[in-house]
This record gives sequence, C-alpha cells and structure tokens, in this order.
Amino acid sequence: MDSVSNDNTTTMNSSLISRSPRVIAMLVLAFSSMVMVSIARAQAPVDYSDVGLIVNDNSDSSKAIGAYFAAKRHIAARNIIHISVPATEQIDSLTFISLRKQVETYLIQTKLKDSLNYLVTTKGMPLGVYRSGSNASSVESDLMLILGVDSSQIGKNGWYQQNYGGKREHFTRAKYHFYLITRLDGYTNAGIFRMIDSSGPNTFVDQSKAQFILDEDPTPIDGNYNLFMQQVAPILATRGWNVVLNADSVYLTHEQNVIGYVSWGSNDDHFWRYSTHANPMNTWLPGSIAETYVSTGGRSFQPGTGYGQSLVADWLQEGVSGIKGYVYEPYTAALAQVQVLFERYTDTSQDMPFNMAESYVMASPLASWMDVIVGDPKMSIITHIPPQPNPTASAPSTVCKGDNISLAASDSLHGRRNWFKGSAAQVRAIGPPYDSRNAQWLKAGTAATVAATNTGTFTYCYCDENISGAGFAEVTVTVLARPTVTIGLPSDTIAPSDSISFGVTASNVTHWSWNFGDSSAMDTIEKPQHRYAATGSYQVRLTLSNGVCDTVITGNIVVQAKADVLAIAQSVTRVSLSPNPSNGEFKLHVESIAHDRPSTQAISYHVFDITGRDILFKELPASPQYDETLSIGNAPAGVYLLEVRAGGNCVREKMIKR
Repeated sequence: MDSVSNDNTTTMNSSLISRSPRVIAMLVLAFSSMVMVSIARAQAPVDYSDVGLIVNDNSDSSKAIGAYFAAKRHIAARNIIHISVPATEQIDSLTFISLRKQVETYLIQTKLKDSLNYLVTTKGMPLGVYRSGSNASSVESDLMLILGVDSSQIGKNGWYQQNYGGKREHFTRAKYHFYLITRLDGYTNAGIFRMIDSSGPNTFVDQSKAQFILDEDPTPIDGNYNLFMQQVAPILATRGWNVVLNADSVYLTHEQNVIGYVSWGSNDDHFWRYSTHANPMNTWLPGSIAETYVSTGGRSFQPGTGYGQSLVADWLQEGVSGIKGYVYEPYTAALAQVQVLFERYTDTSQDMPFNMAESYVMASPLASWMDVIVGDPKMSIITHIPPQPNPTASAPSTVCKGDNISLAASDSLHGRRNWFKGSAAQVRAIGPPYDSRNAQWLKAGTAATVAATNTGTFTYCYCDENISGAGFAEVTVTVLARPTVTIGLPSDTIAPSDSISFGVTASNVTHWSWNFGDSSAMDTIEKPQHRYAATGSYQVRLTLSNGVCDTVITGNIVVQAKADVLAIAQSVTRVSLSPNPSNGEFKLHVESIAHDRPSTQAISYHVFDITGRDILFKELPASPQYDETLSIGNAPAGVYLLEVRAGGNCVREKMIKR
C-alpha cells in the first residue's frame, strides 16, 4: 500500500470535528432505537490451559513479560516454551528455521501439539522473517502453520489463505489445523503490563458510554474498506453501541471511551492536518481493539523507530488493548475486514463471546504473510454482568445395583457446566477449576449417567460456573441390592401329571412370581408344586422382588410320556458319577442294558446349569459299557444337571461342583 510520510502538524479544527461526525452518529443511533438490542448471555470462566507462551531466553523483556502474563492468566509452567534466538526484531530464514524447530520439538516432546489452540509470543522475540521477493512474513503468521497439514506453505512465495476466515464459530486447532497466535509487545515493558492488566476474557464495558469510531478516507487506496465500515455501522448500532461513522476529510482525534476503532492512519490524505504521525490521541476503554489500514504499521515496536508510515505501537502506548499491524508491505487483502472483526467481537448470541484472536483471524483470511496481532488472544468483552447461577438437579432416589443412575440439571445459565462425585462441600474443598481437572469430576454438560456398581447411598453434585461465581446443586441416590436366588430343578425324569416340587434358596425377597412355561396361572408362593398336563420342554421363569429391585432366573423342565420313562428305566439302568460332589472332574460310568441283556447303542450326554444353559455336550460310539472322564473345570461352583441319552431315552443325574 502507498504510504504518506508528511510529518506536518496543524491545530485541530475542533468545531468541524465535533460537528460532522456527530451528526452521522446521531443518525446511526436513531436507527438503533428502532430495534431490539439482544441480551448478553451468561459467560463461563475462561482458562488458559490451551495457550502456549513462547519466551526467548536471550531477552530480559521476553522473560519478564512472559512471567507477568503467565502469573496473571495462570498459565502452567508446562505450557511455557523456552527458546534461544537472537533478540532482534528482524531475522533471516535460517534463524527462523532454528526458532521453528525449537518450538516444534518442545510441543512434540511435551505432547502439547494437539492440546493447544493458541500461541503467544512476547517482546524480545523476533518480529519479521526477511526473505527475498514476496516471501517475507511475520514470525507469528509463519508459526500459525507449524505441525499442521499446511506447514509446507511456510516461506512460500506469497500468502496462504487459511480456512477460518469468515467463519462464525469458536476456533479449535483440531478442526482448522493451525494455531491462533498473538504477540505481547509495545514500546516498554510497563506499557505491556498495563495492556495485560486492562484486558482479558469477559472484560466489562459500559455500553452506554463506549463508542466505535469508523473513520473513512474520502479518497481511499481501496474503496472496499470504506464500504466495510458502512456495512458494520448499522450492525453495531442495532446491538446498542454508539457509533461514529465519519465520511468527510476530517481525521478524527481525541475521541473518548473508544472500544473499537478503524481508520486509514497515515494513508488518510488529510491526517497531517489534525495529528502527528496519524496518532488518534483517543482515550481507550479496557478491551478495546483497533485496525489501521497502514501497510507497515507493525514494522517495529522499538522506541525511536523512524516514521514514514504511522506505527501501531503509538496506539498501544495511548492505551488500546488490542491491534493488528503489518511487519512488511502486504496486499490490501491482508487487512482486517471490520464488518467481520467488529461484528464477531460484539456478538452476544454465543454462549461465550468470540475473543480477540478469533475475531481478527475470522476477519483476516491470510496466513504465512505479514500480519501481527498484538494483545491477549482470549480478550473479550461483555456488556452485562450475569447473576451467579443457581441450578437445580434431579436423580432417582433409589436404583438397583447394576442399573444406571441418570443425573440431570436444569435452571442452568450458560456457564461452565459439570457433574462431580461427592457433595458440593467436597468439591469446593478440592477447589477450582470446577471442570475435568478436578479430582471428583464425572462429566461435562447438564446430564450424566453413572453405573450403580455398589450398594449404598451416594451423593453427586452439579456445578454451573460463570464469571460471577459457581452455583452448586446436589442429589442423593440409594443403590439397593437385588434379590439373590438359586433354583433347584428336578433331576429325575418327569412325566405328565407328576407333582413337581421346586427348591429355591433366596434372600432379600418380598414378592415371588412363578411362570411355569405352560398355560397355567402364575404362582406367587416361595416353593410351589406344579403338574404339567402334556409332554414337552418348558422354560420355568421365576421373578423375585424386594419392592424396588427385581431378579429373574430361568430353568428348563422336560416332561416325557410314562412309556418313555419305563423304557429309560429298562434300557439305561446304570449311570453313575464319582466323585460327586467334585472339583469339576467326574468319572462317568454307563452300562446299557435292554431287557436284562447287554445293549450296544450310541449314547450322548449333556451338562446344563440350573438356568438350562448348555455347558458341555459329547457323543460316544456304540458300546455296551462306557467309562468317560467328564470335566466342567471352567464352570463356577454350583449345581448342574447331567442328561445321558441312549437312542430316544435319557437319564438325568444331579452333579455338584465345589
């Protein structure tokens, strides 16, 4: 972009400045009075666990600013990346390669590569990477792409268009594959400390006093950027902001309570009439951001830098909390589009506001180019202080062991919402943060499911936390034991009309319900007797309850005709197991006799557990006598049923494993 290097200073025409732009501001505010201003949502606390801070150990300023920022924003020591490079603002490509490798190596070794979304550099770090032709770029814009799918674009001829530009959603590196990077810089360490103190997440702004200054140049280098100011003015006014949109030749200065600002700086054809070096001499509110359409406004942050074009460092010294500059001469495509920048930064429809880094990068689509964003990346503004959350929570008062406990919360504000094991007092005793880093944490969100694996009474608490404080709600759940039962089925062959007695051993039972698998009615006594009217295989189903918890157990009964029973007695008369009980190894002896004579026929045997589940099956060749080792060593201790079949006949024996 062309620059203006005239340093002439003239006395301001205060009457002209106070007249023309104020008329426009009144028109915009009149428009805003006709629309409904949206209400800001409650805001969750913001932590810096996904922020990496880069410190140059060769610079005292870098170390001091890094330590100050880490303390103010509670950045863990693990997230501080120490490098060693020359403490000069300009470096060559070889020095950048060393810088890049040190950062990448640390992120890989500490496994922070994929858990960080933001990187922050500090004064005393190199600022620009000078390469011949159009390969020059800012250090920050190149570092954006490290360790990502687009890292090969670093140092290429020209800029690279990143895929977050123009979006309307919160940034994650997992989705967009690069880092958001800002810089903490200015003329002095004290000025940078002041900038850190006057910014940060959820900075409160009195909207009735704050104003956006949009200062057009009547003869701009690129008219689109005047148009962008015109587009964003009614959006800001609709949201209740005071807006000054200046379309005449006056270069606005000495504006009060500025929260957002854009002008052409030293590229404004008339700045020299009203200002030295195009400095606006405004009073800036905490959380304020600015864009200046000057190609090399970010070329240096050192006191005594020569002019030509205006410097964003001057505006930082005035008190703006965040600003974007350009290290070398870019194309106008690199400039932040304020209809995106200011619109995103003031968007109150989000559960959390867009922060400064997100807003600038959504408004500035280029990477590996010449931009440098200065300020706390997570700085954001709010216009309402939300009440402290006062949530309610619900859960079933009793559940059965083995079930799931469903936890739910309601009346919850849009803060940081999490479920925890234990009472609110226990969670508070551990202390913040009240999220997944807390030892009692269960799950994020308003709903959670917990497996009831043990009996007893358990307390869970829900926390909704915003910038005004943390609200807790508790629930208490009793987990009851289910009834326990074993059922003994008849081991002898059953014929129709035989009376069957069911043996049951149970505890913690108040209600019984027997389903015998035929068309007969349910029986509700503990140890019923039953007669089957017809042959067949029947599944017996016993349901037990203690009034809250149920247990269901099943078993199989085979009913055969009396003739079959007689045949069994005549044809398979000798079946024995030894030892019985045993540890799982049994000696099976079978003699097959038909009408007092040895009978040669193939047999098979099954082993079932008390629920009728098939445990073991084997077929044996035809022989008048069988001796077989039968093993159920892998089965649990208990009562089992052995069924030996010869032809169409069978004999059953009870077997017990200790």
